[in-house]
Parts: sequence; structure tokens; C-alpha cells
Amino acid sequence: RLWESEGPTIVRIHGTANDALQKAFAALVLYRLYKDMFRRGPQTRLTHCIFFDEAHRAARLSLLPTMAKECRKYGISLVVASQEARDFHPSLFSAIANYLILKLNESDAKALVTNVIRSNRQKNSIDHIKGMERFHAYYLQEGHQLPVHVSLQGQCQPHT
Repeated sequence: RLWESEGPTIVRIHGTANDALQKAFAALVLYRLYKDMFRRGPQTRLTHCIFFDEAHRAARLSLLPTMAKECRKYGISLVVASQEARDFHPSLFSAIANYLILKLNESDAKALVTNVIRSNRQKNSIDHIKGMERFHAYYLQEGHQLPVHVSLQGQCQPHT
């Protein structure tokens, strides 16, 4: 049982090259985690973290934004990662508290910035995101208006 485990558990959905099968398996795993989350009940602290890499496999499921809205109450931190911001339903962005944004192309930068950054800072942010160097990112944190420019090799500095 995942929620009783103290060590990491890895579920690999790439065992087959069939895209439809991978999406179906991702949906089943996510649904099971969601149901089990309610069975274990609310928690007083974060106890588990779900890292969902290649989240585009289930990004359009209505369950993903719903789970993102609920999981903190149940002691779960949810991390979703994909190479394209437009993979995700817009309602997911309102449920996310923190973002780590690496270099994106024009259309993905616009899609992401539109959903997470105030309108008066959007143009500047799009330009910065498109021009970021390798191993650099923006970190946006709930409750903070300005993103932080992060070097994934070391130093952090506030972005103005």
C-alpha cells in the first residue's frame, strides 16, 4: 500500500509503446491514488509527494485539477511535469501553489504566463522565459508576486 510506505514507490507507465494504453494506465493509477487519499483521511502535515513526470499522459483528465485542489488537505504534495504548458487544463493552474519554469518556446511561455503571472508583468516574463539559459529557471511561490531566478547549479537571485 502506497500510503503506508515510508520509502519511494515508482510506477512506470512506459512499459509499452502504445500511447493509448499508457494514457489509460496513467488514468487508472491516478484514480486509485485519488480514491485511496480519501480513505486515509485528512492529515495534519505533508506525508507523501507524488511526482507525476510526463504528466501530459493524463493532463486532460478532469481528475488531475480536482486532485491538485484536494491533495494538500490529505497530506500529499503533487508535482506535475511536462514539456509543454499547454498540455494542462487551465483549471489546473489555479490549484498549483508553486511553479518551477524552465526555458519554453513562445506559445508555451504565453500559455503558462497567462495563467500564473499578473497581466502587467506578462510580456517581460514571456521574454525572460524564452531566453533563459540551460539549467536556469523561474520559481514562483504562492504569496509572492515576483518570481525568483534560479540557477539549478547553485545560486538563486530575485528577479525584478
